Amino acid sequence: EGDVTDKGIEPIKVYSEKEFIREIEKISSTLVPEKDWSVRIAALQRIEGLVLGGAADYPCFFGILKQLIGPLSTQLSDRRSTIVKQVP
Repeated sequence: EGDVTDKGIEPIKVYSEKEFIREIEKISSTLVPEKDWSVRIAALQRIEGLVLGGAADYPCFFGILKQLIGPLSTQLSDRRSTIVKQVP
């Protein structure tokens, strides 16, 4: 059984800005200390998958990504190295 962070990240394609915004909102609500660490790692990997899938090409990308500043900061302050290691 390997480390959950060792698996490759698959691209996740979204087909509209609206769909991208929904994805980020869902991810943001997952990146809270109350959630299990494996769920939070999956959310961080989903961000990476969205970028690999071309989400950064949407004009709203950087503005929407700012919504994740707080949740990502929370992950960085988590003392579990697996969480900190996964933050892009």
